[in-house]
Amino acid sequence: MLCVVLISMALGACAAAPKIALQPETKQSIKRIALVEIPEPSEYFMNPGQLPGGAGLYAFGALGGLILGGIEASRLQAASSRFTESVLPHKPGISAALLEQLEIGLKQKGYDVTRIPPPPMTADGKSLDLMKIEGSYDAFLTGSLRGGYNTESGGVAPRLVASFSLLTKSGSEPLFAETYLYGMRSVGQAVHIASDPRFFFKSIEAANADSKLAADGLRVGATKTAERIASDF
Repeated sequence: MLCVVLISMALGACAAAPKIALQPETKQSIKRIALVEIPEPSEYFMNPGQLPGGAGLYAFGALGGLILGGIEASRLQAASSRFTESVLPHKPGISAALLEQLEIGLKQKGYDVTRIPPPPMTADGKSLDLMKIEGSYDAFLTGSLRGGYNTESGGVAPRLVASFSLLTKSGSEPLFAETYLYGMRSVGQAVHIASDPRFFFKSIEAANADSKLAADGLRVGATKTAERIASDF
């Protein structure tokens, strides 16, 4: 089943992430950046929106809320599984698209960028153990990416959520941190990138039927997100 984090992202209810701007003096001290690769999501979400009339379950208090939550999670899972099945043959490759464009954008800004595989996790399992990375780098750019389609204005449109941090090798000193949201509308404090209207579908069924175009929409979203991230450097 999709994890709670992915469900919250799909619904636009993710918690506020820390925001740290890259300071000019820090920027001047950074030349070599290790860009840590991020895996392709195992599923692409499809948020079908809230069940019509489902809010009526809240009349039954906490139990009604739990029932509604279970129903909505099941609907999200079913729609996401079907959508993933539809677009997989067209290889969305959103992580590869984002990393490729991010590397290009950073090099255009004058940085020496090297893409590296992710190191093992720290002993507590909470973060990447950057101390295990070999090589001489000034900073390490790590991130996460989720993508899919979200119910919007009577149809569905692409939505991608990317969170990136620039860290020292100890990992204890974040030099930069930001969350980006590619979609039709802004959510919370995330940096908003307007989605391309070419990839708006009138229904979930239409997106599944034209799965190649839907996959193209995800890739374009990943590329646009990478361009926006690079602009902050």
